[in-house]
Amino acid sequence: MVDLLEAAGAARCCAEIVSSEDFGDVHRWLSDQSVPLLGPGTSVDAVAEAPEVDEPAPGATEPAAPRPDATELFSADATFEPGPAEPGEAADRLIAWASERAGVTGLVCAYSGDGADRVLLYGVVAERADDVADLRREAAGLIADTDGPHGVVAFSPTAKLPPALLRLYRSATRLWRPKVERAPSAAGGLAPIPGIGKTPQIITTEAREDETLDNGVTLVVLDGRTLDVDGGAEEANDVESDVVARTQTREHVIAVLSGTARFGGESLAVYLLMIDEPGTEPDVRAAVADMLAERAVTRAVVEVFCPFGGGIDTLHTLLAGRLRLRWKTGRIIDPDAAGTDAAADGPERPAGNPPC
Repeated sequence: MVDLLEAAGAARCCAEIVSSEDFGDVHRWLSDQSVPLLGPGTSVDAVAEAPEVDEPAPGATEPAAPRPDATELFSADATFEPGPAEPGEAADRLIAWASERAGVTGLVCAYSGDGADRVLLYGVVAERADDVADLRREAAGLIADTDGPHGVVAFSPTAKLPPALLRLYRSATRLWRPKVERAPSAAGGLAPIPGIGKTPQIITTEAREDETLDNGVTLVVLDGRTLDVDGGAEEANDVESDVVARTQTREHVIAVLSGTARFGGESLAVYLLMIDEPGTEPDVRAAVADMLAERAVTRAVVEVFCPFGGGIDTLHTLLAGRLRLRWKTGRIIDPDAAGTDAAADGPERPAGNPPC
């Protein structure tokens, strides 16, 4: 392969030869960015008979072909800054389009470049990698006649993203994401909590941003970027076991669930803790982050909620249904006395009584 490339006059290039069983994320990304020359649907004769193209003039630089995601708009080492929080005309058009366009799961914007090269990039988050090129083309056409300079990129968290796109997404201002609604049950809502007899209210809190703590741990927020969450392995790993063992002895913690979330090209541990005292969520969350820091974990999802504090967040109901229960208290919890000595000193659960 290298001999052929050199004979053809290539000076700088990347050559990858890989068997199907060794085909990994890097090769998948390269394949997504490439134009197929020869494959199962192409014959060697057809390639040999393809019309020749005019050679560029000596010294001329042939423009690079646009990539499906338009990452040619910035360099691989580009840095980004958050875009404007208040949408302009271009953003308004994109938001209206995204709210009706199937396959769009988010819109973001970020600045790239300096001085005269500074450009506002709009990012379209696609549900499927196969839709990236079409979504990018549609979005770019929508804002082509608006004031610039601006550009449109598109990407899907289901595919391995190049580092530059990851930096863009993490730096960007969130413009829009679809609302995640929990479908009501046949009875018109959630069933009463077993052993308590009360029906929790489902609420949706305001979106939060990822938070990096002083201990170096970044608490990542699942804000609709992904619903690709599961309970992970049946057996807890060492870090999960340590977190569970230490949190179950902590005051007010009554259940611990864990699992894995995948988005933006990374896989993160997810911890969901149920407590019996509203208002202690930040302290419990910070305590778990300290435990993770001791185990050299730098990024994780840690969510804490109290079912007796006026409602259960939609995100927490979704996580509770998908994560794996690692531990729960054996006490009977009285929601009217939650967080009090009466709840803390409650009796052990009788045999046959379901968990709260």
